[in-house]
Amino acid sequence: MENLDLSQTSREELLKILPEYKARLEEVKADFEHSFGNVLDILKENEDLRRKVFLEIAFHSSQMEWNDSTVPKDARERVRFLEAVGHNAATEHMFNYVADLNNKLDIRFLSALHEKLMGAIMPRTAGTLRDVYVRLSGNYNVSLTRTDKVYDLISELMKDVASEYSYPIEYISQVHASFIKIHPFLDGNGRVGRLLLNAMLLRSGYAPVLIKKEKSYYKAMEVALTQDESRYLTLFLVAKVIDSFELLKQKLSQEQSQ
Repeated sequence: MENLDLSQTSREELLKILPEYKARLEEVKADFEHSFGNVLDILKENEDLRRKVFLEIAFHSSQMEWNDSTVPKDARERVRFLEAVGHNAATEHMFNYVADLNNKLDIRFLSALHEKLMGAIMPRTAGTLRDVYVRLSGNYNVSLTRTDKVYDLISELMKDVASEYSYPIEYISQVHASFIKIHPFLDGNGRVGRLLLNAMLLRSGYAPVLIKKEKSYYKAMEVALTQDESRYLTLFLVAKVIDSFELLKQKLSQEQSQ
């Protein structure tokens, strides 16, 4: 599945291959569960595997957001260290929270993720919704949610998410795009958005995904944000989850053979 290039995929191709990828995902998920069990339970029990998986996810998620030009040279090493510590803390909190099925993925969960992630970098505003206008980094021509609408829209979105405990893959994609467009926090929205994405995947029995700086993700996000079309993002996500299942299967098989 790693050869999927959404930057070269037309809408007609998308409509043709998306059902095939979704069917393949459910086959891979069923095969994985038959061989090893539920992915959330496995990661709860296998601390070493969990640590390796989420350290790599956190590293690449942070790399996507890092911009040296915004930080003075003499502070870059310290800021990078604090961001890495914060991201690891937020990732650990995300997993522990999701692992307790009594917990709902609500707006308080989001605030806690952001506070863990950004508390050392921006202690005054970590965990609180923004009250100023922000711009989306990159070349997207996207109008983000107006400041006076942020609370209402993020509250409505997370109320909907919290009403369920498991989610279709299409809905997870839609929530990710909506979260990024709302951009509820002053900074760290991409990282929190991907933590929420993996929280929803885990709750739904899917493997957490590793997203790097890659054309397919940016293409999928651009289309979702500018054209209100999340199916590219769904296809990207389906392919990533399949890759994650295959990687976990390989690691677990190696452990069993030792």
